[in-house]
Parts: sequence; C-alpha cells; structure tokens
Amino acid sequence: MSIDRGHRGRFYYGAQGGQGTPGSPVLPAGYYENLRINEVEGTEAVRSAGARRPVELEEGMWGIEWGYDIPKVQGSAAALLWLNYALATGSPPDLTWLTLAYGDSRGQWAVQDCRVDTQDFTLDNTGWVRGSMGGFGGKVSTTTLPVQTFIAGTGFAVHEAVFSLFELASLRLSLRNNLRMTPVIAGPATTRNPVRKWDYLLLGPEDVSGTLGLYNVSGYDLAAPDLPSLSPTLTLTNKANPYEADLLTINGLKFVNSQLTIPGADPDIEWEVPFLALYYTFAAV
Repeated sequence: MSIDRGHRGRFYYGAQGGQGTPGSPVLPAGYYENLRINEVEGTEAVRSAGARRPVELEEGMWGIEWGYDIPKVQGSAAALLWLNYALATGSPPDLTWLTLAYGDSRGQWAVQDCRVDTQDFTLDNTGWVRGSMGGFGGKVSTTTLPVQTFIAGTGFAVHEAVFSLFELASLRLSLRNNLRMTPVIAGPATTRNPVRKWDYLLLGPEDVSGTLGLYNVSGYDLAAPDLPSLSPTLTLTNKANPYEADLLTINGLKFVNSQLTIPGADPDIEWEVPFLALYYTFAAV
C-alpha cells in the first residue's frame, strides 16, 4: 500500500471520432483541482414479503460521473478548445465525444465515451476567473500517462476583465446540457462494454443562467411590459507574454428579479440580479 498526493495527479483528454471509438488522451485540460471520478454501480436491494432483510442485491446500470474545479481559467487556443467542448455545435446541435484519462504515479486510467454536461464560471471583484466542468462517461480501461504538463498561458485575473453593461461586484454563469445516461432493453444489434453500461448519452434541453452582483441599481425597469433582451460581453485579457484576450458573449439575457441587500455598517450594499440567457459563446479576440 502506498500513498500519493495531489501534486502527482494527472489529467488529460482527447477527442473521439464518435461514440465507441476511443480517442488518444494526450492533451492537458488546463489547471485543475478536486478532480472527481465516480463509478455509478446502480446496485439496489430486492425485497420480498416474508423477509426482513433483502433477498437479493442486484446490480443496475453502470456509468461514470466526472467533474473538477478550475482554479484559474486560461485563455490560449488550447484552453479554449477544451472549454468549448461544453457547447453543442452543428445542425442539429451535438456534443463532441471525448476520452478522459486520469491517475497518479501509482496507476492511470482512461474513460471513453465522455461528454460535458455542466460548465460554470465565477468572478468576484478580486482574485481570478474560476470555473468548473463535469459530465458523464462510459468504459474504463488502464492506460499510461506522462507526468502532468500544462497548457501555456497565465490565465485571467478579475482586474483584467471588462463587462459591457455595468461595474460588477460578481458574475456567475452556468450551463447545463441536461445529459442523461439511458439504458434500453437490448435488440438483436445491441452491444455493450461493460455489459451493464448505459446505451445512450442523450442531450436534454440547454439551460443557461447566472447572477450579476451590482453595486448600484441596474437602471432597467423590471416592471416594464417587455424586459429588454441583452447580449452583454465579458472581455478577459492578461498582460502576460504572449498577450491573450477572449470574449465571453451572453446572448439573449433577460433578468429574473433584482434583490437589494443592505448589510451591516461595513459591507458594501449590493443588488443581486439573477438572469436567464439563450446561449453563450467563448472565443478569442
């Protein structure tokens, strides 16, 4: 038995040509922490009249839930490539299949047939642009990974960000693809590996929401017959060499409500303004 620590962790990915075709996980996903890989076994107790204890413990559908936190969002082309795998593209919109690989100095594993289900970005009035991503996956197998490498670039600090509508105390932005691991009753052509793995990883309705923290009233009349449909931008830059700049555009934003909080004598007075949006894009400028 040996013990390893987080600084010896490894996390890479690679795009797949389609479901069932593993990719080559050789690309670093950027800065990460709190990487979570949860094998969902689906085991349930079978009970019967006449027995106080379960009469059987039956395995159910098997799959992978994965997620991690981004301690500082980076903005290079390589970082944007990974972050944009959360956004469905094409007609009809679809998500890219991915192979994720993880481990430490003791062992490494690859998970094929992964998709991104959730993405979050968080900005406060100090510090860095932070985030998180998560999703689902399928078959797990052993692999070999090099010692961790990272995407080049220093990442974005909040003092280098500019929002197009207001001065902000904070910004929260969330995407939910509402994926669902779905098993079926097998047909003559159904194949599964492992045998209890889900059969389909279906996209659900796309939900984009968030919250603006304002130091002053927004100036918009939330009692108006029609609320404005806004498309604000958040420009993120860094002063590093090489210089990088990305543009986050939130399309079709509408306010949900506006809550004023007057705290104690010292903290700042803020308005909290939740919103819904149609979609967002994240691109280099």
